[in-house]
Amino acid sequence: MVRQRNPFFSLQVGGAETEADECTALQPLLCLGREIRDFADTAAIIAQLNLVICVDTAVAHVAGALGVACWLMLPQTAVDWHWHRTGSGSPWYPNDMYLFRQREAGWPALISDVRDALADITQGAR
Repeated sequence: MVRQRNPFFSLQVGGAETEADECTALQPLLCLGREIRDFADTAAIIAQLNLVICVDTAVAHVAGALGVACWLMLPQTAVDWHWHRTGSGSPWYPNDMYLFRQREAGWPALISDVRDALADITQGAR
């Protein structure tokens, strides 16, 4: 039996969904944005996931409220007060939220950090 890799799921809607859909040739990705009508749909999808990786949007709060593990990617500056200025944990969702913070301006280094952390946990699952 060949074990299939679980795809990534995109919850992007609107124009961002189109951008995510264009990446499916490079990364297994199931785009669900067209199926989402409201936050109840978003919550129902998130509740079925093992991990949510996102930037500071309502999706992070939905994941946190549902107790679903969430890796939140934050910019170097202008971070919303909810996430404080330092640290990797969240006082709002202390058990399920990990904060990845930019060490320098721009997203490439931060995305590399997230990719490395994801590789660490997926290698342990094999």
